[in-house]
Amino acid sequence: MSVSNVETIDIEQVNISACFFEKRDLWKNKQLKRGSKPLFDFCLDFGIRFEDLIEAGIIERKETSDSTALSDYQLTTKGHEFLVAEYESFWVVGSKLEALDDFIEQYIHDMLVGRIAVAS
Repeated sequence: MSVSNVETIDIEQVNISACFFEKRDLWKNKQLKRGSKPLFDFCLDFGIRFEDLIEAGIIERKETSDSTALSDYQLTTKGHEFLVAEYESFWVVGSKLEALDDFIEQYIHDMLVGRIAVAS
C-alpha cells in the first residue's frame, strides 16, 4: 500500500494556525464580556432570517465569492453600525442588539407594506 499526495507541514505553519485560533478566541471572549452576541445566535433569538440581513443591507456577499459560507460575506456601511466582524466571525455589538432587531423589523414591515400597496 502506498501513500500519495502527502503534504508536509512545518512547525511555522502550525504556529501561525495556532496563533490565529488563540487570537480569535481572545477576541470572541472580549466580545462576550462586552455583551455582544454571535450573529447566528442573534438571528435565532430574535427570529431573524439570514436573508433578512442581506435584503436590509446589513451584510453582503463579497464580489469574489461564489459560495454561501458565512466567511464569504462582509459588512456594509449600515452593518458597521450594529456589528463587528473579525476572524471570520460576525458579532452584534452588545449595546446594539435591540437597535438591530428594531431596524430589521422596520425593514420587514416596510417591505410588506410595499408589497401590499403594489398588490392593491
